[in-house]
Order: sequence, then C-alpha cells, then structure tokens
Amino acid sequence: MLYRKNHYYTYEEIKMLLSAWQQGYPSLLKVSSIGKTYEGREIFAAEMTAGGNPERKPGILINGNLHSKELIGSNAVLYAMEYFLSGYGEDPSVTKLLEEKTLYFIPRINADGAEISVATPYTRRGSKRMFHEEEEGVYPADINGDGEIVKMRIPSGSGQWKCDEIDSRLMVP
Repeated sequence: MLYRKNHYYTYEEIKMLLSAWQQGYPSLLKVSSIGKTYEGREIFAAEMTAGGNPERKPGILINGNLHSKELIGSNAVLYAMEYFLSGYGEDPSVTKLLEEKTLYFIPRINADGAEISVATPYTRRGSKRMFHEEEEGVYPADINGDGEIVKMRIPSGSGQWKCDEIDSRLMVP
C-alpha cells in the first residue's frame, strides 16, 4: 500500500498502511500499540532505525493528530515515514540518519475524534469521552447567558484561593 498525499486516512487505512510498511521494511520498521483510545482503537507507534540497538541511539519523536480536526498532522507523520523508508539506501543523508538515530512516530494520537472528522461531516476538537464527567465545581453550561460556554472563575466566599495581586490570571492560596 502506497502513501497518498492527497488523502485523509481513516483509522483502518492507517492500520493497513503501517502493516504494509512493516512487512515491506522489516529491518527498518517496528510497529506496536502504546495503548487504546476510549472507544478501543489502538494508538500505533512506529520505531524506525537501521541496525544496532535502537535504545542506544539518540531518538527523535514525531507525532500528529493530537486534536481530532488536525488530520493534516497524521498526513505529515505518514509522509515523513514514507520519506525515510523509501530514502534508506537511496539518499545518503537519510541512510546516515537511520543508521545513527532512532525515529519514533505516532501518526494519530486522537484516533476516536479523528475518525469522526475524517469519516463524517462532523468535527470535534477532542475525543468522544466527556472531559469533565460529573466533576464537582465544573458546570458545562452557559452560566452567564452570553451564548458562550467558556472556562470561568465563580467567586466563592468560602473558597481557599484568590487572584494574585500582581498577576490576576494566577490563583494563590
């Protein structure tokens, strides 16, 4: 499976692409899962290096798609992976880099949210998981009626924190 620059990848397509690259470049690429998303999708990480112990080489981490709508981040990571894989043995600078360093890639951190963005007409900034599920003191509502839900401080006479006298953005005991 070849990388396509003009295409936003679904989770399944990324999974297939990484698997194809791992099979095509077994001496350079090792793909694993570093965890699962809220909806159970694997979060893939790839280790790329040529020869030697990868843990004894300086490492470089390249990751993308932290926020669900940032699909170009996944494409940039996949493009970089394709560039280094196809350049090894062909481009002296790529060959030298992979012989001296270990590159780590995480193409899509927010796989759940990205899947909404790439596979439906809808978008989300984050994941499907609620960020503040029933957390005391958090009110996910338009509290002051201005039409916006934003983070705000609600003064409490019995609160343990107050605004700093020098920098009101900070809270102090």
